[in-house]
Amino acid sequence: MERRRHERNKFHGTIRISWMSPAGHVSCVGNSCNHSTYGLLTEASECIPVGTRTAIQVEGSDESVEATVRHCRKHGAWYRIGLHLSAVLPPVAQGAPR
Repeated sequence: MERRRHERNKFHGTIRISWMSPAGHVSCVGNSCNHSTYGLLTEASECIPVGTRTAIQVEGSDESVEATVRHCRKHGAWYRIGLHLSAVLPPVAQGAPR
């Protein structure tokens, strides 16, 4: 049963994920898999705890979007991270011309 409210679109691009951990500011690079209006699935080398508030910056854009980690699961050598976005991704992530 599909629980998503918005259709998923393929989006293969590089993003930077930044967040605060108990040890301080952390960031890593992720490879996005798909997105919807307010969701993003990415793969990254870091495990980010569910509920963590992050900042997402898409390669090719100066804008960042706040997002909350909804799930983080080990997938081979990577972690698949589901993010709930606070705003729509910049046009560069949606296939619009730069």
